[in-house]
Amino acid sequence: RNYRVERTVALQGPQYCARKMPTTLPDLKDLGIDAGVYKHLVSLSGAYGLILLAGATGSGKSTTVSALLKEYLSLKGGYAFTIEDPIEMPLDGEYHSQDGELGLCKQTVPPEGKWEEGLKSALRSKPRYILLGEIRTPEVASEALRAATSGHLVLSTIHANNVSDAVNSLVKYAASSGISEEMAYDLVANGFLACIH
Repeated sequence: RNYRVERTVALQGPQYCARKMPTTLPDLKDLGIDAGVYKHLVSLSGAYGLILLAGATGSGKSTTVSALLKEYLSLKGGYAFTIEDPIEMPLDGEYHSQDGELGLCKQTVPPEGKWEEGLKSALRSKPRYILLGEIRTPEVASEALRAATSGHLVLSTIHANNVSDAVNSLVKYAASSGISEEMAYDLVANGFLACIH
């Protein structure tokens, strides 16, 4: 059984918090998503761009984005590359689509904690889908947007209280990576598919 373990140092010394990780990933249709939203998300399986899942810690962002990727692999097949820290949902392996197409998912962690290096490695393997566990640095935001505008379907999560905060955070992160704010808005305008809170 996998556990997500967080180590902190308190006055009394080191303390650990262990959270049991799921052994199976639920189907997207079982997560209570509105029927219209579900249908639209499924229709994006052949598109390229960025799909963001926004919300607070523990709100189900990782479960939902992983279930969405599983749905795409089951429907259309193709190659998926994930970069997660930690890997939370069991996605790794083969999928056989309804049309007989093979789906393959490779789950990875950022090499030496460098998310942008993991994303560059993913792009070299030419995946159809890229799942980023979370957008939390300027470099990851700009690389995710670049991948979303260069023929990949990128799925990720971001901490935000609503959709507009999520988009604003994405732009601010990207603009802090060394590209101009105008370029960040341009990348968002050209590569943004959906945001769900």
